[in-house]
Amino acid sequence: MTVEKTGSVDFITVERDTGTISMVLIEPREWSADPARVAQLEAKLESYRKYFLEGKLAKALPQVAGNPVVFELRCPGPPPQELFPTLNRWGKELRDIGVQFDVSIPPPGHVGVVLPEVG
Repeated sequence: MTVEKTGSVDFITVERDTGTISMVLIEPREWSADPARVAQLEAKLESYRKYFLEGKLAKALPQVAGNPVVFELRCPGPPPQELFPTLNRWGKELRDIGVQFDVSIPPPGHVGVVLPEVG
């Protein structure tokens, strides 16, 4: 899944030590301030917010319901300055509902792996 698939959750991880839930958005494309691309990103963030607010995350992971939640946007490089207002607005809106918003840049060729709970 990627940001282009606006109606889906790309993947979810739970940090073993802290219990923090990360709802990860994958953007493999280089950044663009093209209005259509920004609209895709905003639609994806809105679908994540809705998933969280409607209690679907708590239903999917009842064992960690109530734990801290982070929306993590994984992308190939830092966003351009012209997108800062949009990203900052989303950061504030998400903080207002108790969700942290992070932009992360994994090492080249690495997007992340979801491992099953062991033990």
